[in-house]
Parts: sequence; C-alpha cells; structure tokens
Amino acid sequence: MNIPKKYPSWNDVVHAVRRYRPSDFLPALALAAYSLQGKPFSSMRKYYNQWAIAALARESILYGTEDRDREVTVQAINRTLFTFDQADFSQGIKGKPLYLAMGSFLYEQYKFQLSSEHEIARTYLLFCDPELQVDRSKAPDRDWSQVFDMPLEERLESIRLIEAATFLHHGIIPIVELEALGRQPEADQNVVKNMMRTVEDLTATIQEARDSAKNVPLVPDYLKRFSFNPLERFPIINIGKSSLLVPQPFYLLRTLSVGNLFYRGCEVFGSAFPSELGYRVEAYVGMQLGYAEFDHVLPEIDYGTTSPKLSVDWFAMAGDTVLLIECKSAKLSQHVLSGEPSKTEDLLKRSVGKAREQIKNTSELINGGHEKFNKIPSNMNQIGLIVTAEPIYCANDSNFHEGLTNPNIPCLSISLDDLESLAALGAGRMVEVLSAVLDGPNRETWNVRDTIRQHFSKEESLPKNLLDDAYKRFQAARGQKLINS
Repeated sequence: MNIPKKYPSWNDVVHAVRRYRPSDFLPALALAAYSLQGKPFSSMRKYYNQWAIAALARESILYGTEDRDREVTVQAINRTLFTFDQADFSQGIKGKPLYLAMGSFLYEQYKFQLSSEHEIARTYLLFCDPELQVDRSKAPDRDWSQVFDMPLEERLESIRLIEAATFLHHGIIPIVELEALGRQPEADQNVVKNMMRTVEDLTATIQEARDSAKNVPLVPDYLKRFSFNPLERFPIINIGKSSLLVPQPFYLLRTLSVGNLFYRGCEVFGSAFPSELGYRVEAYVGMQLGYAEFDHVLPEIDYGTTSPKLSVDWFAMAGDTVLLIECKSAKLSQHVLSGEPSKTEDLLKRSVGKAREQIKNTSELINGGHEKFNKIPSNMNQIGLIVTAEPIYCANDSNFHEGLTNPNIPCLSISLDDLESLAALGAGRMVEVLSAVLDGPNRETWNVRDTIRQHFSKEESLPKNLLDDAYKRFQAARGQKLINS
C-alpha cells in the first residue's frame, strides 16, 4: 500500500524557524546566502537558494524570540531550508486562486536572478542620465538629497560600497572598520560620510523591522509565504551584540530598484511622483527603441480636434512590421505580488486592460486611414506591445485577459527587463523574436522572459545592451572613489 507523502505546511516552516534565537539564526542564514556567491541557487543542493533564505529571515524577524536555547548548526540550517522547499502552501485552495498563487513563485524567485549591475544602470538611466529625453515640465529632475541626504548617484555608490564590505565579512557590517576608514587621511571623507548615513537609513532593530511590516496590509493566510519582507526597506538588522547584519545581501541593491524608489519618492515628492515616473518609463522605452535602431520611431499622436486624444506611446517600424507600444509604470502592490485574485484583477483592468484598449483604438485608426496617422502605412504587419515597469506574469494568459479588450492584433505584455534584452538584438531580430513568440505554442506563457530567450541564438544569449554602456558611465563617474575606498 502506498501511503501518500505528507508535506509540511507553512505553519511548520514558521515553527521550524521559531526554534532558534534570531540573533543566532539570522547570522547563520547570512552565511548561507553569502556561500552562494551571488548565485540564485546551489547547483548541488537546490533547496539552498536565495529566496528561501530571504523568506526564512523574514519569518525569524517577524516571529522569532530570544527566549530559545537551541544551537544553530549547519544541520539546523539544512533542515529548515529543506522544510521550506517541501512546504505545501496551498492549504486546500483550488481553481483560479490557486492558479494565480502559483504565479507568485515567479515574483518570489525572479528578482534574485537579475543582474545587480543592470539594476543600478536602469535606475541611473531613469533618474540620473541627462540623455533621457523626457519632458521636464512633466517629469522634473528631482533633488534626491531630500530623500537620502545625498544625490542619487552617491546613494548608488554608497550601497555598492556597503555591499562589497559585507561580502568580505559574510553579512556583518564592519562599523569599526568603516569608522577607522574615516580617520585615514587618504580616504574620501564625503564617501565615508555617505556610507555611514546610508547604513543608518537602512538599519532597523528586529522590533523596528517587525513594526514596519505592520504598515503593509495583510494577505490571506494561504499566501503568507509571499507576504511583505521588511528587509525590502531595512536590509540591515541590528541584532544586538554590537553587530549590524545583512541577512540577505540581495536586498541592499533592491532598495534602489525602480519599485522601491517609487515608495521613497512618493513619501517626499508627493502624489505627483507616480505620474512623473510614468513619463520617465515612457522616455526610457523610447531610448531603448533608439538603441535598437528601428527604421522609424514615432512618439504618441494626438488625433483630437477640440480636446486631446492620444494614441499608443510609441510606434517602432522595422521592415514590414510596426510595433504599437503602450507603456505602463503601475507599481505592483503586495497583494498582487502575493497572488490575491481580486487585487490582481483590478491591476489587470487598470493597467493591461487600458493598454489593450489603447492598442486596439490606434490599430483601427491606422487601418481606417486617419489623416493624423499617414506616416504609418496601413498595410504593415502590426504587433501590440505592452511594456510594464515591473513584470505582470499573468498578463499574457487568456484566463486572465479574456475579460479585457481584445486588441484584434497579436499582442504581448513584457517588462522593462524583457525590452532591454530584445532591444540589444537590434530592430530586425527583435521583431523576428516577438513574432516567433506570438506564433508559438507558449504565447500565453507566464514566464515571457524565458520564452523570449528560447528564441535567442547562442551568440545572443548574453548580448551587450544599453545597460552595460550605462553602468560603464556610472563607473567612470563614481568608480574611482569606489576603488580608492
């Protein structure tokens, strides 16, 4: 008789974490994270991965107590990571909610597989690069010193330096060494001062980190695995014992991702900031299209007579094909990231649904020969492209977009990260790859990133792109101080 295997529940994961004092457990997790040397997971032990370490650190911060006496051994870390790997989080949830929750694994894991250099470069291009052709009346150059007490470029530099220091010390912030560095006559005092300010801004006690999580609305119990991690805001934890710790180094650079800057910007710059970010994302997409060297790139067209009526944000023509591109910068809430059905459906209507409607209207205006669209031949093949600042994984699945407007042309939703890889191929190959994805069996994929890359040749798998150039410019401007320090 075969007895069904009983998988641990999410509560079993929490109980496993609570066996240990956070002041012992978090440093052991940091050591495990740094042992992966920046890789998302171990090729030898798949349950050793960065997202598991991040989730276990969160549970220790939120629910651990110092009133424990179990020793944290290597075997204990192995057992806890394995319990996480085996846990059944579904708790009897079925149908569409379970299907949607499965996509939360992508949100959980995808971010740990991104290039840290590209994350820095994207932020640099969006907010610091003078070459970004954005209307400054709609998106003024903000003074990020109001947020960080230093320019954004210097904040980027400080994060990078702190990250380097913690790698040398396996997650420990060497405050004594940083203070000693400040006393060295050859040290750049502004760099050291910025590092100390940044450490202070990103540090919380366990109780402070726990309190910060209370400000984020709770998700349903069956989605607890994917709930908010306070390390997103406070990646450095004061665990007592005169020690500052980075339990999961990934979150240091994560604090300067576009998504995190959205919240910091809104806190200081107010309600105008989301629309400003939208204009910057739109201009950034135009920059990527220029890098791809399309035959013609046209901005949105106002076809109104008495009041503005706007087309899609961009038209990009290569050969016999025109891409109708609509940009969306909507921030994904924790409910969406966790896979809560009602919140995800609201996002799809507000973001993807409106984009599909805009693509449909624009396509009909071109096909109908509207005079304002005479620069776009009506006999060209049309592809609709929705570019979102962050990936919306279910956007290409008919189970989720079937209730939205049908654009009546092939249409794909991609993220900025996907666009960057495609633009690096050049316009002609970009169109070829998009056509292949849309004509293929995986056009309704949840992981469009991998589906796109399946069509890359071996030589195209790691193409040089605009972000590589931007990171070199950032290094040229800031890198010498980094090397000296």
